[in-house]
Amino acid sequence: MVAAKCSDWDILLLEVRNLRTGVTHSMEIRNDDEGRSLLEQWSHDVLLAADVAREALKKPAASPGAGCIGCPFAYDCEAVMSAVQADSAPVAWAAAKAVSESLRPIVGKLAKEGPVALPDGGHIAYMQKERNTVTKDAPRCSLDYWEGGELTRDAVVGMLEAMGVGVTQVKNLAKALKKIGGDAAAEDYLSGAMGKKTAAELVIVSKSCGNTE
Repeated sequence: MVAAKCSDWDILLLEVRNLRTGVTHSMEIRNDDEGRSLLEQWSHDVLLAADVAREALKKPAASPGAGCIGCPFAYDCEAVMSAVQADSAPVAWAAAKAVSESLRPIVGKLAKEGPVALPDGGHIAYMQKERNTVTKDAPRCSLDYWEGGELTRDAVVGMLEAMGVGVTQVKNLAKALKKIGGDAAAEDYLSGAMGKKTAAELVIVSKSCGNTE
């Protein structure tokens, strides 16, 4: 959280030691857009958890809702399970979402060992799904076949538009530019290639701080 608010640092090294196995896990976070975005998200999560806990201490009894999101024990809470049956659709949805998220890691771990049978004869399992993927020759093939291979600047722009350049592609190109021309080149590119837009999204808002999930 401190690093998220400060700018005078290059690399943040995080280390966590497993006390049972003695193994140390490490992670480096660089002071770039991606690193700062990650730290901002973590700060948001910490503040949300703190506000939810603080709000919970003020209440004499459980009050299922936004505060249940992220709780790993929601599935084992009588108040939350009762709220899933609530007459109020918004309350039931918030409670059901909390229960679903808390159960998913448990069910996922069981499914890794094989299909998990359900009473109605169905089961839960990891399914292999075939998806399209591009080959390593895709960029070269795209150049070779676009307008007969005779590429002007406008033709290249047209090809990129036809391929549908998205946020991920822009970020990946910025990373490549950073290696070639440094931070200045990457930031200059992003200033022209990346913008902001707003879109409506259904979220659950924590009353105490206005944070969302």
